[in-house]
Amino acid sequence: QYSLDYFSNLFMKCLSNAPKHKKIEVRVESLLTYLTKFVYSNVCRGLFEVHKLMYSFMICCSIMRNAKTISFDEWNILLRGIPPKAVREGDGGEDEAEVKNPLPDLINEKSFQLLEGIEENIPEFKGIIADMSASKAEWVKYCSSRNVHEEKLPGEWGSKLSNFQQLLLLKVVALEKLVFAFSNFVVKEMGQEYVEVQNIKLDEVYKDTDKTSPIIFVLSTGADPSGMLLRFAKDMKFSNKLEMRSLGQGQGPIAEKLIKEARKKGTWVCLQNCHLAKSWMPGLEKVIHSLTEEADSVHDNFRLWLTSMPCTYFPVPVLQKGIKLTNEPPKGLRSNLLRSFSNVVKPMDYDTCKKQSEWKKMLFGLCFFHATIQERCKFGPLGWNIMYGFNDSDLETQMQVLRMFLEEQDKIPWDALTYVAGQINYGGRVTDDWDRRCLMNILSKFYTPQILKDDYKFSES
Repeated sequence: QYSLDYFSNLFMKCLSNAPKHKKIEVRVESLLTYLTKFVYSNVCRGLFEVHKLMYSFMICCSIMRNAKTISFDEWNILLRGIPPKAVREGDGGEDEAEVKNPLPDLINEKSFQLLEGIEENIPEFKGIIADMSASKAEWVKYCSSRNVHEEKLPGEWGSKLSNFQQLLLLKVVALEKLVFAFSNFVVKEMGQEYVEVQNIKLDEVYKDTDKTSPIIFVLSTGADPSGMLLRFAKDMKFSNKLEMRSLGQGQGPIAEKLIKEARKKGTWVCLQNCHLAKSWMPGLEKVIHSLTEEADSVHDNFRLWLTSMPCTYFPVPVLQKGIKLTNEPPKGLRSNLLRSFSNVVKPMDYDTCKKQSEWKKMLFGLCFFHATIQERCKFGPLGWNIMYGFNDSDLETQMQVLRMFLEEQDKIPWDALTYVAGQINYGGRVTDDWDRRCLMNILSKFYTPQILKDDYKFSES
């Protein structure tokens, strides 16, 4: 949910922050580039990972359709396909020489009918079916590729068809690869930054906040933003000015009182688990509305932070007014490592240990272990017999333990480190004996004297 006022505010910020230039043409071009990136970043951080590629693709296509580089017919075919042939022709079923499918083993009848419609409606595709018959070996090799969305088209079709038209062809030969091709398409047309995982940095988000707009963390299983917020409050010297309250039965009036006091003093309030206070949601809406109506009496340093699981009864006006941040476990080892070194491991943490060499290698190993056990969760019972909510607080706690052992002990106590990590900090969540055995086995690859060697590998692959 995003209101028109929200986008109007983004637009006004872009006018102020975009690079200035005396020439109008250059100024407009810089505004368009800055506005696209700024709006993408602000909206994207409030989307779940599964929806971000769709959003990037829609932005890209909207820009290209407005520039007339994607025709209406091309866009319509990608979304809806081709109507039945008799309806397209409107000739009452007049007999014509039937065109045979040149690759029946690779292109099914329904997809071939789509290809016929594409050739008929889009001039650049004229002759493609004939070329498939004439250069059958090349097309068989192309269509049979496991990564057909990354292969070069046979003959001159790679230069003849635009990037978007190649998506239409891919819809014919390998529909299941279309989602992967969308990512490549966005990279070619707009750049890599529009498909990369964006880690939430509260110091950057804070610049876009104000005293009347709540910051809303949209929660998901296995993710807890509390540690991130506490670290940010410490960096901003607001550790003693942050009041956190978990909502539930009877907590609504207490939360209202906290907000009333904080808006006068200029402190922060974090209301956790708003989805547990269904009956108080109308009250929350009134509180947010009062912040706007009585903005002059609200201290400039006041900020309201909310956390909630997705739910249908969360007030829409609050969603539209607030800055939304999704907080979900990252997908993939690389994304997980980037998130850990962005949100949990600070530069000052990385360089302030007495045993520098051992600390850096073991810290990387710990982050890799953290990413590995989180990544196993997506494989269901094959990963863990029971689903566990490993999160950043586990990593942060084990980081502190690792630093303490390294600084206070002359020799690295490997047994103690392994026990604390595998049986207490991470193992404390594990209730299944076989899962604990698996966890300890994985940990043994990272908490080992061998990790201190420069040529050590976590895996042969």
